[in-house]
Amino acid sequence: MKLITLTLFLWIFGNTILAQDIKTLEMRINNQEVIIARLLKQNDSILTILGNKKQPEINYNPLTQEDSVILFIQTYFAAKKWEDRLNFVLNPNEVTKKMESYYEEGYKQSIIDKKDISILKQDIKINEVFKVLAGKQIIYIKKLSDSYKLDWLATSGYNDISLKTFKANPNIQTAEFRVIATIGTSYLYNYRGTEDTYWNLRIVDIEYNSIYGYSLKSSAEGKKLYEILKDGKEHRLILQLETDRTQDKSGDMAIVKKIISDNWFKQ
Repeated sequence: MKLITLTLFLWIFGNTILAQDIKTLEMRINNQEVIIARLLKQNDSILTILGNKKQPEINYNPLTQEDSVILFIQTYFAAKKWEDRLNFVLNPNEVTKKMESYYEEGYKQSIIDKKDISILKQDIKINEVFKVLAGKQIIYIKKLSDSYKLDWLATSGYNDISLKTFKANPNIQTAEFRVIATIGTSYLYNYRGTEDTYWNLRIVDIEYNSIYGYSLKSSAEGKKLYEILKDGKEHRLILQLETDRTQDKSGDMAIVKKIISDNWFKQ
């Protein structure tokens, strides 16, 4: 009798567990189906958007300087491989290794419509570097006697090292950076109470790493910085910075040693 009871119990218990497993499995399958359906719906939406997107306007027979610049930019960004962009840049031998490093995590061509390109200056002279706005990106282009060339270092905001690396490595005391700078009000550590004698700058690189910069107001560089930044706006500069770890050992503070350029390109 006991054997029959035990067998019956095991049969009921086993079927209960099996039923629970089946129910759990069914729930998982249903959840997966819901997820798949959502993904398919998203994919269909993307395909619909792409299918309905108009082809960009490209003028392959430019008649004006503006048309020529626009075609140059469209062709540059439409290059299928980053190596193809070397034909469009200044000093390709100098920047090849830097471009290779820059694009090693991935490269993607871009299709830019004519209406999204704005030339920020007219009457451009030979050997002059000028800015073009493509969407929200600033492009630096140099006009040569027979062509245009893109300043890739300036356009990409390229730095040999990032501010993050500069701050983290105490062995690197001085380095050059393309940054965006504004006048600040942060007087920290050994700069507390020096508002009358030092300018404070909020400095950010292209990767949004930041550092506090300081420059003596009475120095030549301090006077230049004020003239550039006194409008309160953000300015693109190339600066030589030297870390100041007098009190703060984090590397978050630096002295502005030199203004190399008041823009992201070098003359």
